[in-house]
Amino acid sequence: MRFVLLALLVACGGGMKRTQAQYRTDTQQLLGSRTSQIEACYAKALAADATVGGVVTVSFEVEKKTGKLAQASIDQLHTTAPQPVMACVLESLAGLVLAPPDRNAGKATFAYELRPAG
Repeated sequence: MRFVLLALLVACGGGMKRTQAQYRTDTQQLLGSRTSQIEACYAKALAADATVGGVVTVSFEVEKKTGKLAQASIDQLHTTAPQPVMACVLESLAGLVLAPPDRNAGKATFAYELRPAG
């Protein structure tokens, strides 16, 4: 199983505690905490179809006061994975909180590339 995380993060406003690079790194680490759940989603899809794969692109905001990931949604234009994988990835990200929160809200787009091994 191959799993690649691509990231684009834009922090809004000035005076943030993190630099843009720190914000990106911290958010990637946060999302990485759910890697096993996302791999389980993909493994379930592979059990049904050994050739299934694709990209799941997720957009969300990081709330400035709480650090909660909010308004997470699938970017349909940049997603090629089947619906069950999309839904499972989105569900896996629920409840994540960036700690400590930043002074500014952030907007991010992350893409998960899922391919069968080999």
